[in-house]
Amino acid sequence: MEMVVIDSGSYFDGGEYESFGLYPFLSPARMCFFAALHRSKAPLTDRAFRYCELGCGQAHTLLLNAALFPHADFVGVDFSTDAIARAQATARNMGLENIEFVASDFAAFHASRSDSFDFIVAHGVWTWVGRDTQQSILDIVRDRLTASGIVCVSANILAGWHRVLPLQHYLLCATAGAEADDRPSLAKTLLNALLEKEDGGGAGAGNLSAVLRQSPSYFSHEYLVPAWQPTTLLELNARMQSGGVAHVGSVSANFAVEHFWVPKDALPLVPPHANAIERQSAFDAMLNTSFRIEMFGRHPQTLEDNERLGLIDGIHLWPTIPAQLRKGIESRLAKLGFAPAALTDALMAKFTDGGVKGESLANLAIEDTPSHSNAVFTLAASMLVGNFCDLLPKAGLEDKQQDMLRALNQSRIALAADGHEIRDLVS
Repeated sequence: MEMVVIDSGSYFDGGEYESFGLYPFLSPARMCFFAALHRSKAPLTDRAFRYCELGCGQAHTLLLNAALFPHADFVGVDFSTDAIARAQATARNMGLENIEFVASDFAAFHASRSDSFDFIVAHGVWTWVGRDTQQSILDIVRDRLTASGIVCVSANILAGWHRVLPLQHYLLCATAGAEADDRPSLAKTLLNALLEKEDGGGAGAGNLSAVLRQSPSYFSHEYLVPAWQPTTLLELNARMQSGGVAHVGSVSANFAVEHFWVPKDALPLVPPHANAIERQSAFDAMLNTSFRIEMFGRHPQTLEDNERLGLIDGIHLWPTIPAQLRKGIESRLAKLGFAPAALTDALMAKFTDGGVKGESLANLAIEDTPSHSNAVFTLAASMLVGNFCDLLPKAGLEDKQQDMLRALNQSRIALAADGHEIRDLVS
């Protein structure tokens, strides 16, 4: 049998990245919502579509998407044969038939496939791999994304990570001669020695303590990856343009409306004639932004308000924890300059009354609201506070889907470290 050699793209190979989390921003429905919020059109998710995740790992998020969208086809790609084997086993336990997993580096995947995808996502990949692997991602985007498709890429942003770069460089150099499996423990020994020298009171003590508290898996893949290099939104946009796609916007409520994340006194510091990418990059630098999850499209179509409302109206938004929901509403309304009490009560009533649609939110009476539709729709999106099932009512899931989600939860529980509580996907 011919041996298959898979290129890890300079990614850390001293242990598998164990993740039991779910990432709502990778939901195709959420991407559709935010594309409409940014006045762009994405592939509709109420009909057949194809979705590919590059660097899927154990693929819990991808598996959840496949269960929630049985009329779509999903493909997960990862160079880790162990991760792919786990994902395949979970898919079998869930009884999924609309998902495929490929153990491959991205260059080989690009060379071996000719099929197209409506959604291509890469979370926790771009700033953790070398430029050759990034180019393979761009090749896949250029040659495999449909004309109306959406690409979603996350990246560590330089502004928020610049203080960590010397520490990461030190750990890479200091552990370079050690065996891959020994590097994490050696790196943490060195960090403990540095912390002792800080004697608890130095400016860096808090940062070092926070790094030491991270799980071994996360720590290794964040600080011991030779190719790890944070970027800027300007650079990320330029690279994605070389893959034939243009910026659509962030899959984050905070970044979708400047008033949610930029202090009022900082807004005038960026010239009004600057384009959206320049403005957000400038604010990243001012506010030490450390992470972004951005969408790009082949030919982003500008939507008129009525088209936009119609698309948003087709996506149900469901609350998670009422206390969290109220806190999120109040804080965001305050940033928009509203007296929150009456409007908060109105929004809470809408959200907790069996779910809410975009159209009914738009009909709420809001006095003196700047950028009315943007503010309200973004506020609605921001209420998706971390549970995938916010996008689909549990009562609307078929029995087979609920069984699938229970099987997925068992896989997540098996991977979770001690002390982590895994929230059940089906109540």
